[in-house]
Amino acid sequence: MLCIRCIIANLYLLLSNPRSAKIILKNMDNPLTYEIQRIRKEKEKKELPPDFWYCLCHTHVHKGSFICGIVGIVVTVLYFLYVCWDTDSWEMTALALPSVLAYFLLMLGQRYEKHGLYWPHLIINSLYLLGYLTFIVLLGLQINEAYGTVFPPDMPPEQVAYFKRIGRIFYIKHTIAIAVTTILMVITCYLLKVAYRGFRYIAEIIKPSKELPPEIRAQVRDFARRQEEALDAPSPTSLSISVGGSVDAPNSTSTPMASPHRAAQNAWVALRNGQNRLESLVQGLETCEKLQCDRTVGFGGSPDETGETTLDALIMDGPGQEMGAVGDLRRVKSAARVAWSVMNYTTHSFLAGDQATRFAVEMGFKLENLTTEESAKMHQQWLDQNCQPNFWRNVQPNSKTGCGPYKPIKSSLLKVARPRTLIQELERFSQRSHDTLGMVVVDENGDISVGTTTNGAGHKIPGRIGDSPIPGAGAYVDNDFGGAAATGDGDQMMRFLPSMVAVEQLRNGISARKAAQIAILRIKKYYPNFFGAIVVASKKGDYSAACSGMSRFAYSVPSDSGVHVETVRCE
Repeated sequence: MLCIRCIIANLYLLLSNPRSAKIILKNMDNPLTYEIQRIRKEKEKKELPPDFWYCLCHTHVHKGSFICGIVGIVVTVLYFLYVCWDTDSWEMTALALPSVLAYFLLMLGQRYEKHGLYWPHLIINSLYLLGYLTFIVLLGLQINEAYGTVFPPDMPPEQVAYFKRIGRIFYIKHTIAIAVTTILMVITCYLLKVAYRGFRYIAEIIKPSKELPPEIRAQVRDFARRQEEALDAPSPTSLSISVGGSVDAPNSTSTPMASPHRAAQNAWVALRNGQNRLESLVQGLETCEKLQCDRTVGFGGSPDETGETTLDALIMDGPGQEMGAVGDLRRVKSAARVAWSVMNYTTHSFLAGDQATRFAVEMGFKLENLTTEESAKMHQQWLDQNCQPNFWRNVQPNSKTGCGPYKPIKSSLLKVARPRTLIQELERFSQRSHDTLGMVVVDENGDISVGTTTNGAGHKIPGRIGDSPIPGAGAYVDNDFGGAAATGDGDQMMRFLPSMVAVEQLRNGISARKAAQIAILRIKKYYPNFFGAIVVASKKGDYSAACSGMSRFAYSVPSDSGVHVETVRCE
């Protein structure tokens, strides 16, 4: 619906302001009027307040309303002149006055920018339509009174047929006129409403009134400040976004976000230095694998029930829709590079377990111990806490009070699984157990690659593979529209394929922000306490994120001036 409105708006703009229309038609992904485009850069699109572009589209209708008003006045005058001539009843000219006044208000709306004229316009149009209907009824009664419904017996049949035909033509013509008038009234009222609403919104952005809520006024002021700071900044030609590592404030310099910063920056530098998007992506992911980002990526973190660290990774390339993934990879540190090798050196898409390790060795990777002193200590502490928390249920002995080995309970005693409570959710997925490093890389040609790497959930059952290497769950890309990467409760996320859901929303013309929210809400419908997040980037450079189960979520966006962290408040 928004697309149709924008098309209609641009057609009106083409008539009312050809200069602005020329700019827009040359740059359809940035539908700005000439005056606004002159002072804002394309990169500012991501920083505009919510619904700004939607309301800015309405200003195109606002410009076209002037033309619509003039055309309406001319058409109304010509129509009533014809009706008066056809009926020889010049009193009908008085009926044209309300219609002319209504279109005049529409025309004045462009000149004086008075959004309060909407209701007078609607009332005048309604009075005009009521007056027109009354006139038709009275005129019809006069015709019936003059000729009667029963014609004289001596009247020739030709005259009877003639008068009946006149009556039918009269009612048909004026019924059509009433229908057309009603449609025109609805259209002009709609144009006037959206035009004035768009102007009012932009007027509030330029000079916020006290009627706006405090949070909106603060948002507007922040937007104005960022606009001034960024006016002279160079526009980016490529994009690299990393997700994972922190829910801290944007200015945080704490250890959890330091490594994702480095990963994002390394991917950006590689991209700017001429590396292709896939190599830049792999280098960014490898950075976190080497630095053990928050102990949730790479070796030495998230040991399973036996104390061993295993890795999952995914590489997916937009052009050609190629992908490679590994799951439950053992004794090899660079899971991202192994996933890249699966994509480049095999016709398979996914390798797992010991056979994935065997493949890696054949490709030249060396075997290494992924356990460190810290991960061994984490495992021992878990054992000392009676193996709590863990991922077992419906087993004996009771998995909530002791360690295994476990056996399934008898079917007669099997309890129906209940949704996890919020406390249980937070116990299973604290900040240090949910993170995946996900990256979306868009090169200067607009081609997109995505990837993930993780060591999975802490204390998982051996053999478990999470959402990270699953295309559509951990990450997904469609080169025509965009890419997404997610982090969180992988056992829930792989049931809903949130990354694919988000990209499909981009295909439908939805913004990155809304696409991310839809993907999260799909999961929350069944798991209200879901803990996770997703980052979405479109082919045009629009990006955003959404999250659940935490107060806010941070993701890294690098540029030539460095890496900055953007945050979103969670649903």
